[in-house]
Amino acid sequence: MGKIMTILYFGQIRGITKLSQEAISFEGDLQQLRSYLIEKYPALAQVDFVFAVNKKIMTNVNLSAADEIALLPPFSGG
Repeated sequence: MGKIMTILYFGQIRGITKLSQEAISFEGDLQQLRSYLIEKYPALAQVDFVFAVNKKIMTNVNLSAADEIALLPPFSGG
């Protein structure tokens, strides 16, 4: 049984998932979460995105139920 955690979706990712957030039961690290979400939402495989864990961009870390996880699309700036 996994830990219940909340995932936040932004920008085009929100458009793919049709959700601004969802609670999922998951246990593992960010790379495993990426695979899980791409399996659940196959269109995510076509989108570049990064994870923010507790408001810090991360490439891989073991997750806990207390973590705030956000999927962020690429940023354009000027």
